[in-house]
Amino acid sequence: MKVLGWAALLMGVTAINAQAQIPAGTVLVGGSVGYSRTSAEAEPVTPNTAGTESTTRSVSFRPQVGYFISDNLALGISGALNADKYEATEQDTRRYLEYSVGPFVRYYKMFGESQFGLVGTLGAGYRENWDKYKWYDPRFNYHGRGGYAEFTPSVVYFPVSKVGIEASFGNIGYSYFRNKQERPSNSQVERQQYSNKTFGANLSLRNFALGASLYLGR
Repeated sequence: MKVLGWAALLMGVTAINAQAQIPAGTVLVGGSVGYSRTSAEAEPVTPNTAGTESTTRSVSFRPQVGYFISDNLALGISGALNADKYEATEQDTRRYLEYSVGPFVRYYKMFGESQFGLVGTLGAGYRENWDKYKWYDPRFNYHGRGGYAEFTPSVVYFPVSKVGIEASFGNIGYSYFRNKQERPSNSQVERQQYSNKTFGANLSLRNFALGASLYLGR
């Protein structure tokens, strides 16, 4: 009887752990959205004058689709669209738009019997952006093309087996851009080209993003 009892307990634990895993053959469809608003106020430069208040708004959207080639391991493709708008005065504004697309690999580490887990996503791909900046006179226009490689940690929760809610706070990555700059000067347009390489961690509450995904076939 004791042997049967231990066998039943072992089978039960195994079944629970198997239920917590994401099996091979599951299809992942989902994405995330993010929004942030930051305000800052600068002290007046001269007495008896008002300070300058600036506002920055940022919106992001990241769709993705993937396929689990083995338990808890998925391959797929993702895209991203990011837009920033900075305003201080009518003569001091900035608008930024960027999109990217590329493949990814992600691994899930579930916490035993719970529906919580950690997710690590490694992605790379193509990225393009447009940056229009007006500071009194003249205006600056930037257009960049390049690539990226990034690692994004996140937390996932499954309220039901086929739906996962995911939260992230930025990433650690490398990016390369080749930019073109246009600047009006004396009724002419000055054009310059330069390269920009960046590597670093961009993890903060400002980069908080919340997403939901469907796990079809789980």
